[in-house]
Amino acid sequence: MSLNFYGEIDSISIDNKENVVVKIKAGTSQLGKSLVELNDLKERADVSILLESAELSFNQQSDIETGQSRFTYAPDEDGVWKCSEVEQTSLDVGGSNYQDQKVIISARDVDQFLLAEKIDYPDFDVKSVIYKVSEGYEFDEIAKIMKMSTIAMLNELNKARDKFAPYAAAWITQMNQKNEKSEE
Repeated sequence: MSLNFYGEIDSISIDNKENVVVKIKAGTSQLGKSLVELNDLKERADVSILLESAELSFNQQSDIETGQSRFTYAPDEDGVWKCSEVEQTSLDVGGSNYQDQKVIISARDVDQFLLAEKIDYPDFDVKSVIYKVSEGYEFDEIAKIMKMSTIAMLNELNKARDKFAPYAAAWITQMNQKNEKSEE
């Protein structure tokens, strides 16, 4: 049995028996039916734990003068999210007019984007995998359904997350702008 959920490390300490105690904080909505399985794991003597960062990063090229991103991400007339390059209006006098800015986004946000929006990604059924993960399926089970090895499936999932991280960042910005306008 394995569990996969997003959470935060709440605290790390060493108890009086020299054991490292790691408290993980996750909302009950994140765990869903896995809460029962988590209690089952608690009763076992040994568990294997893998913690990994849920942060993704990408470089966003921005115009040095205006700060505007070189690329825009938005849905087309069919609602499918696309990337397009912004036409450069300043004169290029040798060298690049763009600088890289590192952007950090949560894999949870990217997953929410991938589940909520239309995308064109024929290489791998990323929506199906993320949906199954959210339903509590184990990675091994999902890989078997997808007819791939677990490692290959996780590699493809992470490639899709990396590709769509800038799209998700734009989606979040658009949603925040809509919320701000509706509050006015």
